[in-house]
Amino acid sequence: MVCGIGCLGLTQDAYLLRCVRDIFTHYLHRFPVKTIRNYTTTFHPFLATLHGEVRLPVLEELRKVFLEVVRDNYLARRNISPLHLQVALSLLTELLQRNTMDWLEILSCSLLLPLLELLLTLEEQTTKRLATDLLQKVLQEAEDQGVPSRRVLVDQLRELVGRHMSWSSGRLFRVLRVVAVLHRPLLLEALPHVTRAVTRTEEKRGTGLDHTLRQGYQALLSSLGMTTPGETVQQE
Repeated sequence: MVCGIGCLGLTQDAYLLRCVRDIFTHYLHRFPVKTIRNYTTTFHPFLATLHGEVRLPVLEELRKVFLEVVRDNYLARRNISPLHLQVALSLLTELLQRNTMDWLEILSCSLLLPLLELLLTLEEQTTKRLATDLLQKVLQEAEDQGVPSRRVLVDQLRELVGRHMSWSSGRLFRVLRVVAVLHRPLLLEALPHVTRAVTRTEEKRGTGLDHTLRQGYQALLSSLGMTTPGETVQQE
């Protein structure tokens, strides 16, 4: 049904677009991503929908709408059920594993920043593990495939740092250390933005060196194998 509606032209009809968004929103979490019973494996119906036998422009538009729904109604919502969020994260990982090149660039550009911001707030261990697994898959594939460009990824890290250095630096540095483990060259390239954000935050506060910020920053440098802020790092 979703593919049929998509063929009618979502970009030209706001009502059709709203219908597709509603279908994705209300049914995404109602099915497990994969179940195995009596030797029969059943997959989430959206796995077929998002790889349907329709024209590529229609499929690309459906995927774009789907990722917008995941971003707005799952990753960015702070009062969502952990079980619903777990289904969304598992479905994204399954989509990326099935057709990496179809999803890697659009998923990275649309969801990397919301995923990183989600990791700032997660405490429930199962959901955090699923989110970290998805982040690992995205960053490893991005490093292996060179898609999207390093600049795009650095820009998203810069945005993350700019938004959260002042108010949640402890959580921010924790997430950045995870990124450093998963994709060291990316974090090295983004490090000047982190350094500037630390000094800019201290300047705005007007209280001199902030020991909490400096401890988090030093822990990040240590995770990169650097011992002092001024150490020269060879880009990989």
